[in-house]
Amino acid sequence: MPPKRRAALQNQYVNATVSKRSRINQASASTATSASGAEPTIPVSSSPEVTMASSQLQGLIREAFEAGMQEARAHIHPPAQPIDVPLPNASAVQTAATPTTVVLTTTPPSTQFTATTVTANMSSAPSTTMAIDKAVQRVAAFCKSSANSSASSGGPNSLLPTLSTLLNASLAPASRRIYDRALSAISQFSTVILGQPFCIPVPHSTVALYVAHAYQMGKAPGTITSQLSALGYVHKLNGLNDPTKSFFVRKVIQGATRLAPSFDTRLPITIPILHSLCEQICKVTSCPHEQSLLAAVFTLAFYALARLGELLAYTSAQAKKLLQLADVDVEFKDKRPNQIFITFRHFKHNISGKPHTIPVKAMPQKHCPVLYLINYLKLRGSKAGCLFLTRQGLPFPRKRFDSLVQKCLSLCHLDVSRFKGHSFRIGGASFAANSLGLSDSQIRSLGRWKSDAFKVYIRSQGLANIP
Repeated sequence: MPPKRRAALQNQYVNATVSKRSRINQASASTATSASGAEPTIPVSSSPEVTMASSQLQGLIREAFEAGMQEARAHIHPPAQPIDVPLPNASAVQTAATPTTVVLTTTPPSTQFTATTVTANMSSAPSTTMAIDKAVQRVAAFCKSSANSSASSGGPNSLLPTLSTLLNASLAPASRRIYDRALSAISQFSTVILGQPFCIPVPHSTVALYVAHAYQMGKAPGTITSQLSALGYVHKLNGLNDPTKSFFVRKVIQGATRLAPSFDTRLPITIPILHSLCEQICKVTSCPHEQSLLAAVFTLAFYALARLGELLAYTSAQAKKLLQLADVDVEFKDKRPNQIFITFRHFKHNISGKPHTIPVKAMPQKHCPVLYLINYLKLRGSKAGCLFLTRQGLPFPRKRFDSLVQKCLSLCHLDVSRFKGHSFRIGGASFAANSLGLSDSQIRSLGRWKSDAFKVYIRSQGLANIP
């Protein structure tokens, strides 16, 4: 019932009750006591206004109570029993009925399609791999209904392993790790806080409660939104409505953003700061090889808008996707280096795997990125592999680089907490927009951005005056 109608009924009930009490008091005052001492009788029948208002209010309360009980029963007793169907493999593929409710558990996949009832596993957590497995099961139901379902004869069942491979390849490894951590956190919340096993479809009320829980735990609104993206991925992959896009959930997130707004507090590396950092290199390391390497990384990360993760790695497993020596080509003009061409093959959002080449021109100043890189290549040698190596020929460790950068920042009297590795990329984007006057499309191409997300990196020209 609308709020205005509810308020009108309440006012009507109050007015009718006051009117009745007024008539009763008037009757008591005007009636004399009889000779026998008996008190005058008062009619007990209620007025029509009181009866009608009371009846409508009772109906309203009963309606709200029944609606609440129905919603509570729906959460406590789900209408469908969840079933779990493991993933097929290429060796043996059989089919089963389509699951009515998809449940993400960590039960190891078997070689057969067998429907089993899910038991709660407190130590397990869902993952993107399991979500993909369930999506393949939905296609398996179609294969069962096909007349030619034999895997040996090239029927649709023989395509299921390839389908699973393609779905797994569609998600970048970094996104997979982020999604898996998010799903694990949401699953733990559902099990520990709500006392229910994690299963999809997830009600939007559960999603809203998780947002409130994450906000209460001090998570930033951006982090919460990123976690909900994993939940939306699982639902959309299985052909279900995305509960994270409901009006209710979006308003809860909006409230969290208003109460705890988050800002990018990282400051950009500007031209004056870049030159100061290069001049402090000789004070933080006495190794000529490291000095030349640091100067080349500083200027290349700035002018090529490079992510440090594209140049240096924390582990040897990540080194295979770094910039390689073969990805650098120097162009000479009048026997002098004019510019270098950098080919990035592994970078964020590069789903197609297509290489992306950008030019970095020589600068008419002391701290030139082209000259710094050529000087480093003379010390590095022609050994194939990662572009930035130690003197021993191993990939230069990112931790060592971070330590040297912090020392350089401290010598420049800069706040180490405000300048991070990404500050080179932020500063390069701001320099390209403010000083070089490049268009949005040119900056997007130079920095290998998929969208206009680079605009949040553009800082005011006034920051260039920071010493």
